[in-house]
Formats: sequence, structure tokens, C-alpha cells
Amino acid sequence: MKIDKSFVDGLDDVKDRELVKTIVAISKSMELGVIAEGTETKHQVETLYNMGCELFQGYYFSKPLPAAKICSWLPKT
Repeated sequence: MKIDKSFVDGLDDVKDRELVKTIVAISKSMELGVIAEGTETKHQVETLYNMGCELFQGYYFSKPLPAAKICSWLPKT
């Protein structure tokens, strides 16, 4: 299940925050993964994580990269 960027941007709004909490809860009850799109700040990531969201996509982590550059972007472990 994807949480749209518009809801991620609206996390400071009570209604948006409650909707996101509900989406995460329903998804978990159905054993579905949840990914938050458009995460741009540490605050958004921490808030979503505290709600139970564990997957994130957005500029907070990286701007879009060509496939050829992904390996050099990933940590060497």
C-alpha cells in the first residue's frame, strides 16, 4: 500500500495524520507492506516510522538516480 506524498506533506494536519495511521493499521492487519512516498524531511520519516510505516521513498534519501549509478550510491558492506 502506498501513502501518497500529499498525505506525507500533510502530517501536521490532524485529519491527514489520522488517515495515515488508519492506512498503516489496515495494511498491517491485512499483512500488506506500506511505503510512504515523497518523504523529504527527517521529521516526516520519524513520524511515519512511529506510526508503523517501515518503507520510505523520497528526496530525504536520494534524488532519482540512473540505474548505472545505484551500485556506487549504495553503502559498501
